[in-house]
Amino acid sequence: MKLNTTKILDLLGERPGRYIQHDMGQHRMKEPDGANVILTEDGRDYLIEPNHQLMDDLMGVHRLICDGSRYRAKATVHRFEVWSQAEERNIVSRRYATEAGINTANGEAIPNTAVEIDSKDLEPDGWTIIDYLPRIEVKL
Repeated sequence: MKLNTTKILDLLGERPGRYIQHDMGQHRMKEPDGANVILTEDGRDYLIEPNHQLMDDLMGVHRLICDGSRYRAKATVHRFEVWSQAEERNIVSRRYATEAGINTANGEAIPNTAVEIDSKDLEPDGWTIIDYLPRIEVKL
């Protein structure tokens, strides 16, 4: 099985909370509960074990967040508007969401509100918690 940066990011993004564990010089993708992520391809099961070059490439394009020995994907989320039955008009959601999460809510992303967050801050539906405040990096 051929792994590349896009495939790794896609696999990490399929389920919020997935991460890559670094242990004893080896990287292995894990489920949020710590179980190995297994990919079935052509009738065979494969562990997802990115090599060091692939990990360097992912870190080089700033798509992973390192937290000790765990690497998680960044997720792009937006503020969005959604129809409120109670108010009978569109309102700005109190959550941020991925594009998939916004589509699930039949909402519309608000332009220029995209921020990158740690994927651990997402719920399984692709939304953050209510009133989530993303951390913003300030460069001096």
